[in-house]
Amino acid sequence: DKAVLPVFGGGSREVSLVEWELAQAAHLDGSNAFAGIVDQKLRTTAGLPSVTLQRAPMRSLAGTNMPALLIEMGYLSNPDEERMLTSDGFQNNIALALTEAVAAFRDYVEHGPQVSPAP
Repeated sequence: DKAVLPVFGGGSREVSLVEWELAQAAHLDGSNAFAGIVDQKLRTTAGLPSVTLQRAPMRSLAGTNMPALLIEMGYLSNPDEERMLTSDGFQNNIALALTEAVAAFRDYVEHGPQVSPAP
C-alpha cells in the first residue's frame, strides 16, 4: 500500500506502508552494516574495546522503517560505568565516534562499501 504525505517545507511524498512488525525486515543488511561501522568508530575514535555485535529483533526498533540499531554504552547501576558515562571526555569521544559513524554510513549508502587501497 502507498500513501501520500505532506513534506516539511511544502509538497508531498509518496511512501510505502508496511506492517509495524515488518518495517525493520527490509533494512537488516543496512542495520548490520551500520552496526559494523559504529563498532569500528567506537574502537578507533573513542578507544573502546571491540564488542560482540548482537543481532536480534528489538521491540524498540520494530516500527523503524530504515536501518537502525540500539547502542548500550553502559549501566548507571554500575558505579565504575557511571563514573565513565558521566565524564565529559567519554561523552565527547562517544559523540564524535557516533557522528563519524553516521557520516560513514551515509557514504556507504550513497557509494556502497569502499575498499581501502593496499599500502
